[in-house]
Parts: sequence; structure tokens; C-alpha cells
Amino acid sequence: MEVLRSGNAAACSGTLVTPSVVVTAAHCISQGATSIAVWTAALPGKGGKVAANYAIEATYPNPEWSAEGGLANEFLGSHVWDVGLLKLSSTVPAQVAQPRAMAHATTPKGTRMTVWGYGSAAAGTMKYYRSFAWDDNPCVASPADSGGPVIREDTGEITRIYGAFDSVTNLDYTAPLDGNWDWIQKTLKDIE
Repeated sequence: MEVLRSGNAAACSGTLVTPSVVVTAAHCISQGATSIAVWTAALPGKGGKVAANYAIEATYPNPEWSAEGGLANEFLGSHVWDVGLLKLSSTVPAQVAQPRAMAHATTPKGTRMTVWGYGSAAAGTMKYYRSFAWDDNPCVASPADSGGPVIREDTGEITRIYGAFDSVTNLDYTAPLDGNWDWIQKTLKDIE
């Protein structure tokens, strides 16, 4: 798990998908993250520390996502495109962190998933929300959880990116990677 940072403050969560690219929410990019802190903890709530910090070289929000209106757009339909990629200024060594695979097929209903995030967990820890069947509403977010992965428990693949929680409708919004797959693959090819 990576934590996007703006100065010394945590801004969002993200996940390493190649040795030098992190996937996160597009709206996190608009918040001005400047670096990534890579944590040593492999499991949520198990403590850990920052293994290394990496500067962000370039940002790539999905052009279908609109920052106009800020997070309010999350609840107006733009959330399905709320995916962004961050190119790091250097490669993350395998002994520091392993990239996680992304799923490019639609997740069948009933698939067991887990939502991960950095959010408001105790200092030095990551957290996860709970295991859930995909047809359920997954969780209620905390600050800095945006951009965190929704992971299939059977394959370990990222299937969606956590976007936002709407306290009015009591629903979570996530962006599907399968719906963003063509853009993701083209962008990875262009930046790698």
C-alpha cells in the first residue's frame, strides 16, 4: 500500500501496479500529491513504517473524469472514470514493494472482495474495511482512503478504485478497472 503525500500530510491511498507506476483515484491527483510513501506493513493494522519515499514525476488522470465541481462530481456519475496513474521518478525495488496485478474483466456478483485504505488508521498502520460479497455496499470511508484498491480475495487482483462516500445516499462510489482498461493500458504503454 502506498500513501500519496502532499508535503507531510497524507492525501490519498494508492497501489503499485508496475515498479514505477501507482494507480489511485483521479480526484487524488487534483489534490496535489507530490510524493508516495511506501509502507513496509504487508497486512493492515500490523504496524509498519515508511520504507521509502518516491517523488511523483508525472500524473495521468483519466481524461473522462471531470474535476469540475470537485468531489461533488463523484455523486453525479463521473465516479466511474475516477482512475489515475502516477509515474514515479524512480523504480521501487522488489524488496521494498511488489506490484499488484489489475483485473480487466467484470467482477461477477457474489465475488468476495476487500477494500483497503490508509485513512484514519493509527499512525504507522494501514487498515482494511471488511470482506464483502460484491453485490453489497462495501464500506464507509475515512479521509485518505480515496484511491485505495478494492481487491478480489480469490485472485488478489485490484478490480476497482475506491472513490468516495456519499453521506446523503449512504453509498460508496468506486471506479471499475474493467471500464477503464483501454485507457489504463494505453497510458501504461505511453509512460513506461
